[in-house]
Amino acid sequence: MHGRGISKQSHLARETGLAQSTINRLLTRGDNYRPGVETIQRLADYFRVSPDWLARGRGSPVPATVDSVQESAELMDAMQLYQAPDAREVLERYVRLDPEGRAVVLELLRWIDKR
Repeated sequence: MHGRGISKQSHLARETGLAQSTINRLLTRGDNYRPGVETIQRLADYFRVSPDWLARGRGSPVPATVDSVQESAELMDAMQLYQAPDAREVLERYVRLDPEGRAVVLELLRWIDKR
């Protein structure tokens, strides 16, 4: 924030169109707060950084190139999906399974798709 000459949360909120409470949560809760796709995109646009870098701290903060636009879009789609309560529960349970359990879940999902 300070790199852009912004010293108050209210100023950043006005500049990005986000609620000041959202800015406060981002700055005070750290890893305990998962902002939505729109929030990440607005902040990435404002600070001229890639949404992927802003959301996950990976890659380069340099604005998106033609090659990374697709990756960013895929990340945003995945994040939006993860916001759904049922999808979050399924994913959290899936990652706790051992490889054999994961194979069973994938087999079941493929069977459902064929019906």
